[in-house]
Amino acid sequence: MFLCGEWDFSGPLAGLFARLHRFTAISYKPPTGDMFIGAAQLIAEANGVGGAGHIREKIASLITYTEIIRACTKTAALDCERMAPGIAVPDSVYLNVGKHYFASHFHEASRILQDIAGGLFITQPSEADYRNPDVHGLLNKYLRGDPSVPTETRLRLFNLIKDLTASDFGGYNYVVILHGEGSLEAQTLTTYRDYDLERCKQLVLDALEGP
Repeated sequence: MFLCGEWDFSGPLAGLFARLHRFTAISYKPPTGDMFIGAAQLIAEANGVGGAGHIREKIASLITYTEIIRACTKTAALDCERMAPGIAVPDSVYLNVGKHYFASHFHEASRILQDIAGGLFITQPSEADYRNPDVHGLLNKYLRGDPSVPTETRLRLFNLIKDLTASDFGGYNYVVILHGEGSLEAQTLTTYRDYDLERCKQLVLDALEGP
């Protein structure tokens, strides 16, 4: 309970809650991107294709995805609105742009990681099968990629990628990242509402008038 009959503050209060909630969201999202980047690079090397041009291009796109979110987080904090002495609130436009970008591109980032890994990340043998002395030697031999990477390391990487993108947890993230901290439409509307459109309009009007 925050208000007692002060209905005129209900809108600003809800807006402030969403603003702070979405800022925490984009603040903890870059480490997810870092995990995707690290997993993609390691599994590419374990698969023996770490130097392939198309693999580097895909990993670079994961880096771009992650660093755009991180840049929005930092800029939202640096360009904060000082509402009162000692109270700073992150910039609304940057945090909503960052949250929208993360949510709307997350499925594509997952697809890239899965594509680099290859289908074995969901068809690999269970740990019990791998530890079975009757087949352990064969699995070690035929499931190895790059000779410098132990087979078990490669299988552990597959398992991590499955956890991140193709497990109950991964499926949960596909939904919560779209709808957590507000839907994509909520972020779109807030970005449009809070952006300084008058500044941009004036730039065009000044250009129309000429020197």
